[in-house]
Amino acid sequence: MEKSIEQVRVEFNDSAAEIFFDVYKKFSHSVKSLDRTTDDNVFQQTQGKYLYTLKKQLDELAKNIIDKYGAMKNFRSIQERLTEDIKTYINEFVRKSKSF
Repeated sequence: MEKSIEQVRVEFNDSAAEIFFDVYKKFSHSVKSLDRTTDDNVFQQTQGKYLYTLKKQLDELAKNIIDKYGAMKNFRSIQERLTEDIKTYINEFVRKSKSF
């Protein structure tokens, strides 16, 4: 039985959420001692580093999922949805990181 797009997205998001929280935890730990008024450039560089790490890991996860379900007839829709999901995680990371 072929999985639906939503089932594939749930599979992706289960793992993606773990990646997100792991990367965010490491980021928050590394910037907690920074003073944004005097160390903003260090903060921005650190944020960029962790954003890159998050995107890279999510892209790799999406590639693995796409490879796994590449034969599905709604393959293009899966690619588009996973790309949207990755953007959502990236935007959420930026939003949460601004709270420091």
